[in-house]
Amino acid sequence: MKRINNIIIFVLIVWIFFPAIVSAKQEYKNAFGLRVFTGWSIPEGMVWSSSELGWKSFEIYASYGWLLTERWQVDIEGNIGQYQFNDNKENIRDKVTTYGIAVVASYDFLKFNDMFFLYGDFGAGIAFWDDTPSRNMINNDMVPGILLYGLGVKIKIGDNTYLKGGYRLVHYSAIFDSNDSGVNTHGCLLTLSLYF
Repeated sequence: MKRINNIIIFVLIVWIFFPAIVSAKQEYKNAFGLRVFTGWSIPEGMVWSSSELGWKSFEIYASYGWLLTERWQVDIEGNIGQYQFNDNKENIRDKVTTYGIAVVASYDFLKFNDMFFLYGDFGAGIAFWDDTPSRNMINNDMVPGILLYGLGVKIKIGDNTYLKGGYRLVHYSAIFDSNDSGVNTHGCLLTLSLYF
């Protein structure tokens, strides 16, 4: 059931935003972004905790997007990252490299003035892990999916330049395998965006 929900969410995001991207007129600005994410496993017993293993992660994202309205933006976001697992038990690799691509929608839901905003974002995509720390967590043979959720602050620092800082929750799980528990990571995201 979890895999079906992931697929439905991804299809809805593409179905809602792809027509707007294709029909976007020249007055809509394009955006390029560089993002850095550092995160940790959610402690066991808390909401969204996904494993007894602990880990930390570091990911770099590059994105290209479209400003659909004054407050809505959609990006194609690619990433490369590394997960470092703290509990290197037998048959568990301690470092795993991840790659992924996702469609991410961002909305500035609160505008204080022309320089300061609060935003929320969500997205879905597919990934590749160069190894699997545990088949019970994520089955890399079944195409891992990505779900992203975030909240943060967006600050204008130049004519067409914005700095974003916030919290992000990243979920990886195999799309076609309902037996894995998934990998849930939360942490800090810093973004530099250029509009043109």
